[in-house]
Amino acid sequence: MRPRPHIVFRNTLQRLTIHCVGEYRMCHQQRRVRTSTGTRREEETMAKSGLLFFPRTAETVVTAARQMESLGYDLLGLADTPALALDVYVGLTLAALNTSRILLGPCVTNPVSRYPTVTASAVASIDTISGGRAYLGISGGYSGVHNLGLRAATTTSMRHVVPLLRDLMAGKAVAVDGSTVQIAWARRPVPIFLAASGPKGLFIAGQVADAVFVNVGLLPDLVAEAVGHIRRGAEASGRDWRQIEIWVMGVASCAEDAHQAIEEVKGAAVGIASYVLSGNPRDKAIPRGMEEAVARMCRGYSTRQHLQPGTNPNVVLAEELGLMDYLLERFALAGSPEDCRKKAQALEALGIDGFLFSVSASPDLYRDIRMLARALGTGEQPG
Repeated sequence: MRPRPHIVFRNTLQRLTIHCVGEYRMCHQQRRVRTSTGTRREEETMAKSGLLFFPRTAETVVTAARQMESLGYDLLGLADTPALALDVYVGLTLAALNTSRILLGPCVTNPVSRYPTVTASAVASIDTISGGRAYLGISGGYSGVHNLGLRAATTTSMRHVVPLLRDLMAGKAVAVDGSTVQIAWARRPVPIFLAASGPKGLFIAGQVADAVFVNVGLLPDLVAEAVGHIRRGAEASGRDWRQIEIWVMGVASCAEDAHQAIEEVKGAAVGIASYVLSGNPRDKAIPRGMEEAVARMCRGYSTRQHLQPGTNPNVVLAEELGLMDYLLERFALAGSPEDCRKKAQALEALGIDGFLFSVSASPDLYRDIRMLARALGTGEQPG
């Protein structure tokens, strides 16, 4: 039986000195400079690495957070899906009190199940508790919305939501539904990562976000096309697109036994695909001849089984439709550490700023954290 970790509940602000906070912020503000084509210069550092998972238990959150920080990951994300896991901000508080360096945030929340003012206050609270290490990951919503009987926010609405949240977290007075609202104690505009998958969402992300979780899959051509949408959005708003952090999103499973890792990631691959590939097929880069099968998968997907470990009806459905090989190729980083490293390197060559992989469906979370660190070279510097 695995021993329970000692969970620390102490005043992190006393533990973190002003020097440490300043050092952390300086580290995360030292961004790679892209060339006009989007590629990094050779002397620049490797892409950052982050993982997201469901906060299923307090023990899981604390152990995983400590492990990720010790292995050199840059970013930790907890899913905001109330029907399937613990409250995201309870989990982030535990993570903040048990780490000192890693970036922390909801990954991702939405403006539907949580009112923007409430979200802004919660994230600003995590930023204060952690000594300036919070970020806000947000999208229109998926399982965290649908499992509560609600509808996701429209893509267009995010053009208004993101600046609103930024101002609220900076302590500014803003107009909300005809009233003036202010979080008077908030002081810092926490970085906002907008998760986007379609052309419109990526364009809007380029207009308003500090960083983008690019959720189109792990095929280099699709990622390059997505970056183009972000660039056009930024330029349309008079922004320098090179100042927007670009993180590629996918699902991952890594083990010495490559076959085992691939089997274990199937549920996650179907889960991310059901979200990314729903809607207008012309915007989803679906191979010719697969459109109807993909539509059937998206219609039949059960969000109540979203990213649950093991075989579930969603996996069975995708396999019956003959889609599994394609979904794994497009959305999953899976196999041995060597397999995963090769796929990641092909994406890193595009000049992206970071990787964000979901390990929410992992039956062995701590193994995946350890093995993916080896595959991605977390904590290493190029020689």
